[in-house]
Amino acid sequence: MKFLLSLALIILSQAYAKATDTPKVSTGVINVRQFEESSKKVKSYKDAINKKKEKYQNELKRMGEEINADSSALQSKISALSAAQKKVEEGKIQSRIEQATKYAQRAKAIIELAESYSGEDLNKCIMRDVEKVSKSSGMDVVLNSNSVLFISDNIPDITEKVVKEFDNSSCKLDIDNNFAKAKKDVENAEKNNK
Repeated sequence: MKFLLSLALIILSQAYAKATDTPKVSTGVINVRQFEESSKKVKSYKDAINKKKEKYQNELKRMGEEINADSSALQSKISALSAAQKKVEEGKIQSRIEQATKYAQRAKAIIELAESYSGEDLNKCIMRDVEKVSKSSGMDVVLNSNSVLFISDNIPDITEKVVKEFDNSSCKLDIDNNFAKAKKDVENAEKNNK
């Protein structure tokens, strides 16, 4: 009987020990700012987005220059115009100002939406590569080192590994497609609001 009681106590103590053991969690960090600054692919994506933005900005600048030129031309000949002609010419300029304002609002909405679509695509690619590097490094948790108040020097930083993995990955963002989709979505929203 003492033997069975001893055996039962041993089994219970082992079960208790297993139940109270906390699993060891392997943690790593990634410096997101450093990642964005170091990645050639992120820089390439940002450059492509900036080129698209520049097209809209250049068109808006062209519209503004034309309005200013027409306004100046009108001012130089205003004394020779009748009141009715003056009103018609000023109306034309006002109409072009309104068109430019609408264009600016539309361009802003398209750019913001396209950046959002591209950001979502980029995050999916980055997360895939963070997960791949984390798993190959045996990590259970990876934290953004920019969001943590204290990190021990013992915690491995996988930033450079993720940059390398991401820059060499097959992941591609279709910036042109994201801008086309954003333009279509903005146009549809405008139609629905009328």
